[in-house]
Amino acid sequence: MSLLRSARTIVSSTAKPRSGEREITVPGRKDPPRAVVASPGELRTARLLVGITATAALAFALVAFIGFKLILDNIRPEATSVAECVDDMGCDEGQLCQTGRCRASPSESICELNDPCGTGECECEPPMTCNAGVCVDPVPPPPPACDDPELQKALARLDKECQGNLGTCKLGSLTKFAMRNKAFDALISAFPDVITLHFEAGKPPLDDNPWPDAKTRDHYVERLARSKAALEAAKYIFIIARSSPHGNPRRNDLFAQKRSIHTKELLFAALDMTVAQRDAFGAKLREFILGPKRKIGREFFAQRYSNHFITWSKSSHNLLLKLIKSEQPLSERDEQWADDTINQVVLIVPVACELKPSASE
Repeated sequence: MSLLRSARTIVSSTAKPRSGEREITVPGRKDPPRAVVASPGELRTARLLVGITATAALAFALVAFIGFKLILDNIRPEATSVAECVDDMGCDEGQLCQTGRCRASPSESICELNDPCGTGECECEPPMTCNAGVCVDPVPPPPPACDDPELQKALARLDKECQGNLGTCKLGSLTKFAMRNKAFDALISAFPDVITLHFEAGKPPLDDNPWPDAKTRDHYVERLARSKAALEAAKYIFIIARSSPHGNPRRNDLFAQKRSIHTKELLFAALDMTVAQRDAFGAKLREFILGPKRKIGREFFAQRYSNHFITWSKSSHNLLLKLIKSEQPLSERDEQWADDTINQVVLIVPVACELKPSASE
């Protein structure tokens, strides 16, 4: 009996733990985890840290975005210079094709010499002023160019180069005279009515592709027609064709020849001549094909021709004017575009002078 009581006592003690004692678990099992409850102070601190972290991340992202944008702007100053192009026709409205890329054109608010003004559509480029509804140069006109002794001497030398008959001078003689005379460009610029007609790179094309398109042709013709009086009054008209100094010299000579041919056609159209009138007018033309052999400098051009040039579009005119008037150093791209455009040109020089006998002595 005592053994039976002892066994019951052992079983009873293992089935029900005493108060305050830990329950013995089966080997391999663990106590259930107790729930962790944060205090109100700890919650506030956590929220503050999350807010600070989010704000710092946002600020870092903003700074990174601005820095990335500045880097892009320095690499590509103009976001519009993305699309590749061949000429202005390949760009969107208000853009200009420059060195194979479309870029935003300058504001078309610059009036040219003798342009209508005072309507609010454009403003006269200083030092020009708006007078009687047109842009005029306020500088007093210089003495008649034909009275300039140096100009008379140059014409006398040219006449001698042409064996005493400037009226029948051959193309080769004119070109040789221009190349030998170091002051040729300065003398030519002394004529008051010189027009510089500029062409886009690679234009006119050397193959048989049609050129110019109607818009470009109308632009050239309208600008040339403004000089109708001086062209019709001239005794001779020098056509001096040039090309960019960059690239293949042989191809550039061919571009100069093509530009001379197209310039004559544009002059005929601008003066609205009949076939008979074209023949008479053509007899006054004297061609100089200089090609890339003598470069016109940007500073010289700005001083002598900045109010008398015609480009292939209003946008290209405004860009060239902006670059030659700029007082800040130009980027490499702008500098090359300006120098090329200045020299992709035909100078049209109306000569109304009579050769004075004293000049040939």
